Amino acid sequence: EIYNLPKPEEARGAISDAKKSENNWASQLGYNPYETNKSSSGQARNATMTAQHGSVNSGAEAQFIPSIASPRDIVAENTETRPTKSKVPISWEFKQAYEETITGNAQEAVVNSFGIMRKLLVNATTKGQNGNNADSAKFRKVRLTNAKIRQAISEVHGALDIMLSCGFQLVEEGQETYLMFPADFKGAPWLANALNMMQQYGKSCQV
Repeated sequence: EIYNLPKPEEARGAISDAKKSENNWASQLGYNPYETNKSSSGQARNATMTAQHGSVNSGAEAQFIPSIASPRDIVAENTETRPTKSKVPISWEFKQAYEETITGNAQEAVVNSFGIMRKLLVNATTKGQNGNNADSAKFRKVRLTNAKIRQAISEVHGALDIMLSCGFQLVEEGQETYLMFPADFKGAPWLANALNMMQQYGKSCQV
């Protein structure tokens, strides 16, 4: 097979055009991407960080911050809105009351009780912590003579002990008995895990 080689004049013209194109790229980018440069590992890291995050200017001179997040930090940033479980062990009082509740009552009554208690506990530790005003205080107060509360807590073996183990206190006002949750207290560190236990029980009964 015979190849037609370019004439010397054509070759020189092609080289000249290539160099002009290279110079145009270099002027636009601020550096020549085709030129081989030696750089230290620190310079390479700074260049990479600048390309990804830009530079921080201090006065007239730009300074690079070669701070690279670890994989653990990256995961934390991506999941910061997800609820996290506490590593603090759940209290013995709650565990005992939980076992008494699920073993001493009908499954349907337990599921209903857990659902109501979870809602009361969440309200007491969130809406009930918005100051000591009447609107906030009502979420920390549970009247035990209420028909639904009586059915879900007073008449369910172990349920009242669960509420007490989570921070509620028995208080009598006149002829009424209430469960009161303290102000300025968002629950024990293990409360989220306890709420999750009750939720998982309800889900397991739906299978």
